[in-house]
Amino acid sequence: MYSQVNRTGYYSTHNLMTYINVGNEKGVESLLKSGASANHHGYSVTALMFACLNGKFGCAQFLLEYGADVNVVSKVDGKTSLIRASAKGDLNCVNLLLTCNALVNAQDRFGNSALMLASLSGHIACVKRLLENNPDVNLQNQWNGTALSYALKNGHIEIAILLLKHGARVTVEALKALANVINLASCSHLRFHMYLSLQKTSQPLKPWCEYLRLHQYRPNQTLSTNPIAPDTMKPWQRWVKENQYRPKPGV
Repeated sequence: MYSQVNRTGYYSTHNLMTYINVGNEKGVESLLKSGASANHHGYSVTALMFACLNGKFGCAQFLLEYGADVNVVSKVDGKTSLIRASAKGDLNCVNLLLTCNALVNAQDRFGNSALMLASLSGHIACVKRLLENNPDVNLQNQWNGTALSYALKNGHIEIAILLLKHGARVTVEALKALANVINLASCSHLRFHMYLSLQKTSQPLKPWCEYLRLHQYRPNQTLSTNPIAPDTMKPWQRWVKENQYRPKPGV
């Protein structure tokens, strides 16, 4: 029976994954007791990743009890179980994995971390839990995206403020993402914390620091290509026209 369950065949690839998929915890436990590998790796995910991806907390618990590697990465996209659970917003699985010493700063093949994907999707409970493990809030992926820029990109103001309080730096990508914050004028806390963060940075982002302090930043105006007659310009429009940040090549 042991060789049957462990071989790459019906028992390991079909039964174990099928039981996890339907949430059959007793079936998963029975197979593991019979010798099935808790570290079974299918085409793209491990059994543990599959459990976290489908929100099967009980199955994930059994897999970890029977020795599943919490930090193994996918052969396809390089994601860990923690990254998948965080992207899905499954707080129970995130908490379980962190308790079992999951690497909070692990990045997939594109450079995305668990914190980035949780921030992108607006899973604030997962973001708070991840921050308790002191992650690097300023990790960047291959597109220079950060947890802060992704939170702003989808308008998750509360998460953005939380990240800023934990030391997130305001990058060029984060400033570009402000275009997705529709009503920035009412987000005084966000402007305040971005201002505090920008105070610690150097040129060429310094002008934005003073602008956020004095004005209500309106990104759609900075991106406008329509000329505005100087005599009809409001003060903030004139400031944007004169001080619009133009990144150097390669920045």
